[in-house]
Amino acid sequence: FPERVELLPLPRWQPVGENLTLRCQVAGGAPRRNLTVVLLRGEEELSRQPAVGEPAEVTVTVLAGREDHLANFSCRTELDLRPGGLGLFQNSSAPRQLQTF
Repeated sequence: FPERVELLPLPRWQPVGENLTLRCQVAGGAPRRNLTVVLLRGEEELSRQPAVGEPAEVTVTVLAGREDHLANFSCRTELDLRPGGLGLFQNSSAPRQLQTF
């Protein structure tokens, strides 16, 4: 299970119509080949990528819109051990709220 799942801080204010880069860092979790990082806007999946490196850093860039004002962004890890008969284990970062202008 990952020891740490953290969405790096968002800008204090994000201009609407400009790119917003989200970065999630994940420390720990094995086996790595079964670990996926998902970046989210609320419950909407923005990106799904394998965790590579230690700590893994996953990045996605999205265009900020008016609807993103006060939206929560977060990242979630999924450690899929179902092939070994164990299950799917999820862990999420604390959400971060975006303010746009």
